[in-house]
Amino acid sequence: MENKKPVFITIIILLIIFVPLTIIGFLTKTSHKVFKDNPNHELYYDGKLWFYDESNNLINTYVCKTEKCELTKPTINDDEYDINYYKNGTLENIPVSNNTYAFITDGVIISLYNISLGKSMQTYKEVKNYNINLQNNVYILKNNDDLWGVLSVSENLRAVLPFEYDFIGLKTNNVNENNLLIDKYIVLQDNHWFLVDSMNNVLSGKIENPIIDYDEKYLFSKIADEIKIYDYEGNELLDNYIINDYIISDGYYGIITDNYILIYKELNNAYLKLIPQITKDKLVELEKDNNKLVVKVDGNIIENIEINN
Repeated sequence: MENKKPVFITIIILLIIFVPLTIIGFLTKTSHKVFKDNPNHELYYDGKLWFYDESNNLINTYVCKTEKCELTKPTINDDEYDINYYKNGTLENIPVSNNTYAFITDGVIISLYNISLGKSMQTYKEVKNYNINLQNNVYILKNNDDLWGVLSVSENLRAVLPFEYDFIGLKTNNVNENNLLIDKYIVLQDNHWFLVDSMNNVLSGKIENPIIDYDEKYLFSKIADEIKIYDYEGNELLDNYIINDYIISDGYYGIITDNYILIYKELNNAYLKLIPQITKDKLVELEKDNNKLVVKVDGNIIENIEINN
């Protein structure tokens, strides 16, 4: 027995050395296997969403709870109010932001998911971005209390507008480097419509009808099929006309009624020209050409108005 004792001790020592190495090897193999579980790097695979960086390195996964599990598709509710919003966006799903954040729809729940941490930060009912990237990487969100707010989603999360509005929208605007520019937000609160900026400062008077468009001077609203126009103090202008449509071009305005096309420089001053409406439901255009304002109907010039530049 004494001769066998050194052998026994040697076996114990070898076990102490090799058992941990075996465990480490198994864990390493298992860890390596995770990266090979999704050979084609599909977004959805084997009940998970897989997130990779630009070098195709796996950042993290999201374990789906339902069969409907995908990057969130944005919704647009601006048609309900006839808002002149941007309609040329092509993004079908909201893209991952900076390899860090993703909006994930899992069943009926939309989560803002921190990919790096593997953690859901917040849940929402709707996300709106007009199918295009918005300036400063912002998103218009509807929370679980049916209130709208705006959040900037970059490396860090930053609140832009608080969740206190019944509607938030953007009018169509210029696009710069595939980002829709934002100058003001159209908001609805307590049955009144107005404009706010990105600091939540109120920029206009509050009116009862939806704001469908605006420029630096006027708010354009619509009730039924009639256009209403207001200044930024909330005073209605041209209320003696039934306005069917309007045109804004280079600081000039075409006001279209059943009987006339009225051309204005300032809506609270006299019109520059009254043009009898030739035929209803025609395309009316207004273009500035040097010292002339050209009025077209269905592509045909019907009036040249001399203007002072």
